[in-house]
Amino acid sequence: EADVLRPVHAGRVRHEAVEAVAAAWNARRPAHLYVAQSAAPNLARDTRLPELIDDTVMALGLRDSKTNAGIATLVNWNSHPSVCGGENTEISADFPRAVVARMEAGWGGTALYVSGDLGGQIGSGRVKIPDPVTGKTPDDRMRKAELIGDKIGTIALEALQLVAARGAAPEPAVQARVRTLDVPLDNPRFAEGLAVGLIRPRRLYNKEVGGKGYLPMELPDRSSLRAGVWNLKTEVAVVDVGTARWVMVPGELYPELALGGIQEPQDKGADYQGAPKESPLRPMSDRPLFLIGLANDELGYLIPKSQWDNEPPFAYGRDESQYGERNSTGPETAP
Repeated sequence: EADVLRPVHAGRVRHEAVEAVAAAWNARRPAHLYVAQSAAPNLARDTRLPELIDDTVMALGLRDSKTNAGIATLVNWNSHPSVCGGENTEISADFPRAVVARMEAGWGGTALYVSGDLGGQIGSGRVKIPDPVTGKTPDDRMRKAELIGDKIGTIALEALQLVAARGAAPEPAVQARVRTLDVPLDNPRFAEGLAVGLIRPRRLYNKEVGGKGYLPMELPDRSSLRAGVWNLKTEVAVVDVGTARWVMVPGELYPELALGGIQEPQDKGADYQGAPKESPLRPMSDRPLFLIGLANDELGYLIPKSQWDNEPPFAYGRDESQYGERNSTGPETAP
């Protein structure tokens, strides 16, 4: 039986996370909050049809209310951190490393980077960005990641500095709301991965019977762990921090679910003809919105149901399905 993630490793991650929160709490001090929004056009590409990219860059900054020294920043953008490519064999944070470096150099304190709505195979590996040293797009993927990250960091930093020059946000309050959801496990690959231990064990809930959940090893017959029979429990959250809003998404959100723009008319090859369109998140928010993906869970890609395309005939006249559906819990996840 596979043992990809040993319990001791997961336990260490949880322990270190708790320790980090405790250390931050013990070091707390009065601060001013700044929230900025900008855009990074032409720094990402979408390799899945229909093409749609959310180029929103969100930034949050904290400064000591007495000394005005930078305490921390948070940057949120929407591109897979995979510029270095599959051939890279070095441990790397990819382009977010350069984002963090730029923010810490320009603002001070500790910088964090979080990914947003990058579903739909949105990445920056194919972007052409000139190296200021040579004037040409570098062939070295590590160097390209550095350039892209530095550009995103510069955009976020300049937006924050402009806001800071106008003054801090009003006294910030923090409010969090959390909701637990049932998500159908409709992906045979995910079900098999849970059954054989390639995916870290999690509780499964029978769609028909309900009741308590079962870990895969608690099932009398592992063959019953198949797609269409079980639900997973996950959670979504909304956290308001002063004038900003964080939406915590348990997967990789397609930009159509953030911006709107779900294809209309629907392609005739899509699997669920006439499926209702989901409401996009950004237009619904009355505050600057941070979309924080992979938050508390990883359900894979969250795909608009009307664009789900796993069975022939395939959309756009293709001979096979596009990448995405194979790494999603299923077509009912986004709705």
